[in-house]
Amino acid sequence: PVDTARTGGDAGAPGEADARVLRSGLAAAIQILSDEDRDLANAVVQAWQGLEDAAAAAGVHRRPAETPSEFTARILYRSRRSAEPIAVLLALYQRVRFGEYAPQADDIAAARRALDTLVDVWRADLRERRPTAAASSA
Repeated sequence: PVDTARTGGDAGAPGEADARVLRSGLAAAIQILSDEDRDLANAVVQAWQGLEDAAAAAGVHRRPAETPSEFTARILYRSRRSAEPIAVLLALYQRVRFGEYAPQADDIAAARRALDTLVDVWRADLRERRPTAAASSA
């Protein structure tokens, strides 16, 4: 699981405008992992690096001692429900990028499920942050 004490949990998480950038990054990662003609190892690396790029573009700055992967995990974290999918994606990326692991179809399926869960978490978070019509007219 993602160490929320180390990643900061929601601390420094972007607001709704930035969430669009992150959701776009999540959608791009899903698309990369859906390309059946792509080398699986390259797809895993490109998908995570795309998430890193989206996190950097979201307008929140990396902490001085934070690696790009730690930063990305912190920015993607919305709630406890997002911790496991982030851990799945980060572990797969690190095994492929630094451990010469050759991902299999079930790894890609798990990564896609993790991305789908993160998309759902971000959608739910945005709905909860929006004021209702009744509350805004009161």
